[in-house]
Amino acid sequence: MSSVSVEDPGAYLTGNATLTATANSTAGVGSVRIQTAPTGTSTWTTRFTLTGAPYSCGWETRTVPDGPYDLRAILTDGAGKETISANVAGRRVDNSPLRGVDVQAFNSAGIQGLLDAGDTISFTYSQQINLASVTPGWTGAALPVTVRLRDGSILGTGNSGDTLDVQRPGSTVNLGTVNTKGNFAKNRRTITYNATLTAATVTVAGVLSTVVTVTLGGVVSGSGSNRTSSTAAAMVWAPTSTVSTTAGLASSIAPAIETGTLDRDF
Repeated sequence: MSSVSVEDPGAYLTGNATLTATANSTAGVGSVRIQTAPTGTSTWTTRFTLTGAPYSCGWETRTVPDGPYDLRAILTDGAGKETISANVAGRRVDNSPLRGVDVQAFNSAGIQGLLDAGDTISFTYSQQINLASVTPGWTGAALPVTVRLRDGSILGTGNSGDTLDVQRPGSTVNLGTVNTKGNFAKNRRTITYNATLTAATVTVAGVLSTVVTVTLGGVVSGSGSNRTSSTAAAMVWAPTSTVSTTAGLASSIAPAIETGTLDRDF
């Protein structure tokens, strides 16, 4: 009897990433191959063949394009029989020095589950960013903007896929989009809010990083089209590559999934 598994190396793989498998066989372990394939394909590439424990190796991820990969391990026992592990799917190789790492919404004094004045949404980057790459001429000081909330049925993301973005009259705000994974707008409705954009520098895991915060004001258009969401879910932020570090390096467009306990956000 044989068994083999590959450990989850984490959501993001950068630089020299450690890949580890566990293998056992009553016929003895002849070798363990650790393989990767671009997610959605069956193009498996053997990264290492290991003939003794520990079945661990370093994969230089900078030799492959950024993107999602599946991982698996194959055990060949002493009798030459192969056993293939379950896949660890969708682990993202991302060697960009800048990425979005978290998105968080906070309900102020209003109704839980309803986007209303005082509620905030914050976007955390892995490093300090050039604030002017978010929107031209911005220094991080309070800046009037507009938040647009669109029902998911407009975008094909479903009733619980309402999506918001940040806009600025006469210019762009390059924060990308956030799928709230909630139902905050009535069917096929769009709501816009006055809002204020600010930025702060924080330390995340010992690294100076930028947090961009949007604070909602009153409804500009679509009054009466908002609704209270009862869904506790993790939002998904899709950043843009237009935002860059202070050294001019572009952000990854890898999605950032809201961390922490599931809640109704706003």
